[in-house]
Amino acid sequence: MLTNMLLHADHHFYSSSQFASYYQYSQSSQFFEQMLRESSEIRAPSSGESRIPVVGRLKMPPPPPKLKHCEVCGNAGATSHYGGTVCGGCKIFFSRTVQSRKGFVCERGGQCPMNAGKRAKCRACRFQLCLKARMSPEEVGRLRDMRMGDYLPIVKKEGCVVGYFDESSQPSTSIEDCTSQVHSFIDTFKYKEDEMSVVNIFVNLERSCENNAALCYRDDFPKTFNASIDLQSAMEFPLPICERIPMDFLRKLFLRDPKENFKLFWCRSVLHFLQWCSAIEDLNYFSRQERTMLIAENFVSIGCLINFYGFLKIQREEFENCPEDGQIPAPCSAEWFQELSGLSFEAQTAVHRAISEIMEPMDSLDVSIEELVLMKFIMMFSEPSTQTSGDIYRIRSYRLKYCELLQKYIKTQIPDPERRIARIGELLKIVEAVKTTSQYFDKWMTMFFASNTCQMNDVLVYDFHVRMWSDVIPTSTSSSSSSIFATSSTLQKIKKEY
Repeated sequence: MLTNMLLHADHHFYSSSQFASYYQYSQSSQFFEQMLRESSEIRAPSSGESRIPVVGRLKMPPPPPKLKHCEVCGNAGATSHYGGTVCGGCKIFFSRTVQSRKGFVCERGGQCPMNAGKRAKCRACRFQLCLKARMSPEEVGRLRDMRMGDYLPIVKKEGCVVGYFDESSQPSTSIEDCTSQVHSFIDTFKYKEDEMSVVNIFVNLERSCENNAALCYRDDFPKTFNASIDLQSAMEFPLPICERIPMDFLRKLFLRDPKENFKLFWCRSVLHFLQWCSAIEDLNYFSRQERTMLIAENFVSIGCLINFYGFLKIQREEFENCPEDGQIPAPCSAEWFQELSGLSFEAQTAVHRAISEIMEPMDSLDVSIEELVLMKFIMMFSEPSTQTSGDIYRIRSYRLKYCELLQKYIKTQIPDPERRIARIGELLKIVEAVKTTSQYFDKWMTMFFASNTCQMNDVLVYDFHVRMWSDVIPTSTSSSSSSIFATSSTLQKIKKEY
């Protein structure tokens, strides 16, 4: 579905409405009619001349344009405000509601009639119609922030939460509408309409999280780790998990002895992921519960994507730098993961799928680092598997925004439209394959937690691979830690399943 929406959508974005000024004429119409009659008697217009009425040498002004009506209450005299065509009253109501961050509940379930006389009766329905008219909460105060940017820091605010949501009033999910209704990190840092500079920011962020520039000091990093903290504490302050060991160095250690370095490699991957998430400004637009669900549900898939991309890069370098043939296995060979596959049958199955469905397509396409980071963003904003999220529409909007950026990047690299479409399709196939393959690794990690293999029976492992965040309201650190040891029935169920 995502591939079809991306490949077959025509990207025509709505431009801001033009303000038209016009004059109202209060003079008597009889005077103009008499002059027109006299003018037509003196000079009859030919078929080739203009049909615009003429008085002497002066053309009559065109008729004034029709008044626009408010898309919320139907009042006349509407203009463009915050992305929608509304009247001044609805503009002030929307601005005050967003700034006060209040939530309203309709007593009639969102079925209240709305017009200029009844718009003050139900604020919940009025605000819902404002959102349906494409008014964006992020646009409130944006012009003021732009003017005061040299004096005060811009503070991002979460969107206002409506007390109800009517399924029948969901806005369009087309790629044009979705990508134009969210104010993203891409829009904030789009220098001179050059979106490729945003891609460079993402690449630098990825390199910073990898920390491979410190490879010359790889032996000086202490190989300590701590997975006894809960996920919500780790989201706020991830540094106690482990040191920022260069990822390529740790990947080589993991391939040589996965059992000895398993937990260290897992903790370093968690640190990499959480530091990357803390730099994603778009996540701040979601509630804490929604942000926790996105991080918990997408860690395994994004971890598989970046690590198997890193494994492929290491295998290529060692294979190309080998002086003699046959000493180093070819890239994507199962020999590279022989030690890892020997840990369990489930590990062997997961590794086989990862090689055939992730690494080999990456190798054949020669995926660039720019494409990799955009694929990470697309995977980050995946709809929750539980389908209980209240922000599914916003998640989908952000995902399509990064899909569009991926398409624009590939357009700058491949001029041929057919080849460009084919490459986009192959990259999105890799995204879907990573999601499917990561489920095997997630089950494998659940088994490791239940059996305490490689000392993986810890709080942070539980939060990422066992806990169901869709059914849990964020609690304090103490309650999160104590819940680990009160889940004997859950562990029994896990052991029976595997």
